[in-house]
Parts: sequence; structure tokens; C-alpha cells
Amino acid sequence: MTEPARNRGLAGDLPDLIGRSRLLDIMSRLGAAVLASPAATFECATTPWHTTGALRDDGHDTLNDLTVAALTGGGIIRRDLRPSFGNRNGKASGPPLSLEITLVSDRDRTPLPGHVIYLWHCDAAGRYSIHDVPDANWLRGVGIADNNGRIRFTTIPPGRHDAGPPHMHFEIFPSAFPAISGAPSIHTDRITLPPALCQSAGATTFHTELTVPAVRHMPPTAAAAAATQPQAPSHAALKSR
Repeated sequence: MTEPARNRGLAGDLPDLIGRSRLLDIMSRLGAAVLASPAATFECATTPWHTTGALRDDGHDTLNDLTVAALTGGGIIRRDLRPSFGNRNGKASGPPLSLEITLVSDRDRTPLPGHVIYLWHCDAAGRYSIHDVPDANWLRGVGIADNNGRIRFTTIPPGRHDAGPPHMHFEIFPSAFPAISGAPSIHTDRITLPPALCQSAGATTFHTELTVPAVRHMPPTAAAAAATQPQAPSHAALKSR
């Protein structure tokens, strides 16, 4: 399996994470909301994974809430990354790792609440779910930053699948809707972990701070337009605490 195939990001992984039919259903409903007039409301659109609500002037609040509900119902937004979910099987084996990520603005280092991160990494044997283990989707998940910009996951220390140090991959989006709309991430990189931590046989904890380009929440139509634009490469500024 090539490195680009393993690291195709949330947009590429979504069909395998929640299934193509469910993804098409979610996207059709969100697409209808994008096309709705600013004053439109969802009057009879209740599904197992969202509730009705009125659109804000730009439609973003409701779309974001619908997207969060859809991803939560699909199992993608989660704290424990070790088990597979949906129609996939298995659980990653290894000592528990409590991971805390803080997202801060690169302008003034203020927290970035509501920002979304997609995190994925290999297991202790260097294997990636979906790609190296097709019937599993463990060690993948989405988190939403709290009011302090913090996101917490329970996972396991990654092994090595190449000559580099143990690491985790991530993508960051300003909110949930752009994460599945095809809009480019605002930040993509790796979190490198200390080799000693990954070799520990017991429970471990790791804290890191990611400095993220500060962007405004885009209206849905702007997010859709941004999805057609080429994405500039970015590099993470990581700081362990």
C-alpha cells in the first residue's frame, strides 16, 4: 500500500468509514440544505441522526449541527479510537494512550473552539485499518474542539510503518460541514510521538498543541466553492507540553 493511499484524508476515507449508501444519504440531505433559501426551515426532515431547526442567515449553524449529528450517529465522532465501528470489525491492541490536543490560532494563540480534527494512525504492527486491514476502521476518528480548544482521544501508541519516527496523521477543518463537503482542510500534517512513549508497556499520556491558521467560518456556499480550489501545502507547528 502506497503512502498516498494510506493518507487520503477524511474525504477519501468517508465511504469506507460509514458506507457509501449512508454517505450519499447524508450528502443529499445536506446538499438540499445548501440549496435552501436563507429563511428556509426543516419542518419534516427528522432522521435517526438529526433534529429539525431553522437556518441561520448563511445556513451554517444548522448545516454544521446536522453534520455533527450525522457523523456522531455514524460513529465517526468519537473519543475512543481503538474499536472499529459501523459494519467494520476488530479492535486495535495495545496499551492505552490518553491523547489531548489543543488547537490555537497562529495569530494570537487563542483557542479554536468548534474546529474539527480527523486523526488516524497505524497500529503497533505498523498497519493501517481500511488499507492494510480492509475489514477494520480502528484508530480513526473525528473530534471537535471544546471551548478551550481541547480535543481528547483514547487510542494506542502507533508503531512504525516506515523508517520515520512513530506518528499520527491529522487534518483540521474550521467546522464539521467543510470536513465532509469536499472543502480542503485548513491544516494537514503529522504529530510525532517520542519513541520511548510508544515502547511503553503501560498506560501513557501525551499532550500536544497545534498552531492552526485562523480562518473565518465559511458559509456553506463558500465552503462548496472552496472545495473546487487547489489546496496549498501546509506544515504543522507542534509544541509538546
